[in-house]
Amino acid sequence: MYSIKSPSRTDRLNLALKYSTALHNWRRDLEKFLDTDLIDTSMLITLFQRQRNVLNFAYWHALFLVHRPFLLTNVALLTRHTARDTSTNEQVETDQNVSECLKAALSIVELVNELVQSHQFYRAYWVNLTISTSLCFYFAKRE
Repeated sequence: MYSIKSPSRTDRLNLALKYSTALHNWRRDLEKFLDTDLIDTSMLITLFQRQRNVLNFAYWHALFLVHRPFLLTNVALLTRHTARDTSTNEQVETDQNVSECLKAALSIVELVNELVQSHQFYRAYWVNLTISTSLCFYFAKRE
């Protein structure tokens, strides 16, 4: 997705679908641990609380990175007031990717807010987030 030579719009859509599907499948396998509505996180020991938070950050950050090129393309087109040269179907898919990017970004903000409100936010999370995101991309790339 991020290369010196930008992939075509169709290739970018296919790559986004492939990686977001892999990420969604990964999260589905861990949803009982990662989703706060399924488990009372205060019942977890601190180590598991932190692991859960880091994995959630990694997931949302990876989704954000997968879908960010569509957001950047849309912003570039809007600032230049250029007509979009895409079919209706491609535009719908692009808009869906922009929505996914914004949803991921908002989920990160919500998680940060939850951690700050509960006094659980530590600076080390950002280091762990970078490492976890790299691992997610490594495993997604291996498939």
